[in-house]
Amino acid sequence: MLRSSLASALGAAMLALAVPAIGATVPDPVAIFAANHAASGGAAWNRIAEIVERGSLRGAQQTGTYVTYTDTRTGYSKSIARIDGTTSGSGDDRRGPWYETNAIVQSTTALDAQRTARAQAYVARNGWWHPRSDPATFSYVGRKSLSGRVCDVVDVTPANADPLEVWIDAQTHLIAKVVDTTDTGSKIVAAFAHYRPIDGVQYPYESISGNGNPRFDLRSRVRSVTFLSSVVAADFARPHTQLRGTLAGGRPTTVPFALSTETDGWIVVRATIDGKGPVNLVFDTGGANILTPAVAKRLGLTMQGRIPVGGTGAHVVTAAIAKVGAVQLGGATLSDQRFIVLPLPPSIVGARHDLPIDGLLGFEMLKNFAVTIDYASRRMTLASLHGFTYQGSGTAVHFTTDGHTPFIPATLDGVPGTFQLDTGNHGGLIAFGAFLAAHPSAKPTGTTIALTEPGGIGGTSRETFARARTLQIGPYTVASPPIAITTATRGAFASKTLAGNIGSQILSRFTLTIDYPHNVVFFQPNARFGTPLRGVRLGFAPEQTAAGAIAVLSVATGTPAAAAGLQAGDRIVAANGISMRGMGLEDLELLLRHADRATLQIARAGKPLTIAFPLRDLTP
Repeated sequence: MLRSSLASALGAAMLALAVPAIGATVPDPVAIFAANHAASGGAAWNRIAEIVERGSLRGAQQTGTYVTYTDTRTGYSKSIARIDGTTSGSGDDRRGPWYETNAIVQSTTALDAQRTARAQAYVARNGWWHPRSDPATFSYVGRKSLSGRVCDVVDVTPANADPLEVWIDAQTHLIAKVVDTTDTGSKIVAAFAHYRPIDGVQYPYESISGNGNPRFDLRSRVRSVTFLSSVVAADFARPHTQLRGTLAGGRPTTVPFALSTETDGWIVVRATIDGKGPVNLVFDTGGANILTPAVAKRLGLTMQGRIPVGGTGAHVVTAAIAKVGAVQLGGATLSDQRFIVLPLPPSIVGARHDLPIDGLLGFEMLKNFAVTIDYASRRMTLASLHGFTYQGSGTAVHFTTDGHTPFIPATLDGVPGTFQLDTGNHGGLIAFGAFLAAHPSAKPTGTTIALTEPGGIGGTSRETFARARTLQIGPYTVASPPIAITTATRGAFASKTLAGNIGSQILSRFTLTIDYPHNVVFFQPNARFGTPLRGVRLGFAPEQTAAGAIAVLSVATGTPAAAAGLQAGDRIVAANGISMRGMGLEDLELLLRHADRATLQIARAGKPLTIAFPLRDLTP
């Protein structure tokens, strides 16, 4: 699963621009915020119901302009930014948080997104000024230095919201910085400077927003501020979604796809971009429009900006944005799109020697078409959203979303939870550590093995493999599913509000139809639904260090691979008589999937060795 922090960082920056101040030098949070209220204008804020702010944006190799509208009583807001010729928006209103990208306006109904929105609304309305009517918990951290300024630091956690770390200049009593720690451990950082008096209040004319890494800082400079004594409802109206997907002749189109393994794995479709290609793109319900830099260059695309992109681990990579006129998939065309351009790891782009991966297609396709994925026949059908009616015999499961990924309700060993529906997970069921810690009865009690896995964009992850008893999706019970337990502390799998992630090994037992406008996915079991799900057999985790180069990342203790002497760092030269030169991780998995023995020719410290061991289900 690929996930970009540009939208959240920009949205946070725009919301936070309306924040006035904080202060005091005594370690009493209530007194500190009272001093901040006085220093920033006190009762003068009572006359202000709405703030309209316009300014310029610069940083992370991007330039642009913005306008924000903030309701000072509720913290509701709307922000519209135009960066390098592309318009995007975000906001929060009575219906909840929303954002706009590629002309699609999407409500973010997921619990973690709601918590972040509540935290940002609290900041925008200066909720800390009203501790009795705007409940939050406060904890004085101490004094810290920030760019030569001494600051009082206070932890503030509004009700049902992300925790905030607020830095207050001890001399001026004005806010210097606010850090929002999200559900997945990522940071939304906003720093404020150059306060000026306007109509009796102190207002920051410059701010910096980002994720804490200066490479990705976006600097905002205020050009004009207007204070209104009443809220103008039209200022907070959401933009209208503009569907950019069209179908030849207005009829549904069906396209074949490949699977990265025999019966499951990644869904790989062939598409053209601006009439060039074809390119191989993974269809990822947890992803977005993505291309690798090499492919973007080959297609003649112009890349701009520098944005942070994270995934399932703690690692963040630098990406750029490229504008694409048209993506064509069969008779479907998606026009006027932005693609994220980033270096996908070798374990993705070179996973199978005969199926090189050039990028991803994700939520943009799902927002423009009703999508049916028929794993059994390896066909995908795209239909118009206008008047779409499901015609199959499956069961409707309603989902929430963070705007990118569908989150469905499911029950793991009798415990209900919310799971990411992720075709970009080419494995099976992943359970998040926080969920299992809160629900011990859902934790597997049978045989377990622990491995460090290569992961994706987010880097490696430590996972424990076992088997659960059941996974219930709607009326369907998946028996004895293999489960990977992750204890990640950063990235998408570190969520404290989600239970886990359901990948292709389970999803491939169904025909899926995803209807985003109605937030529903239809599950229809196929002929493979009742067949047993394969468990962990290798006992070691391979990693692809470069195209066609495979090494051993980790070996689980107590397994045949460990007993045979396989070690982390060993380079796999051949497997069961087949050279690994030019091969990928999926090639190795396919080669050993049905074998009852592995014979590996390896290189260790420059010396050749042969290591052989039996293969069996290690989590029966």
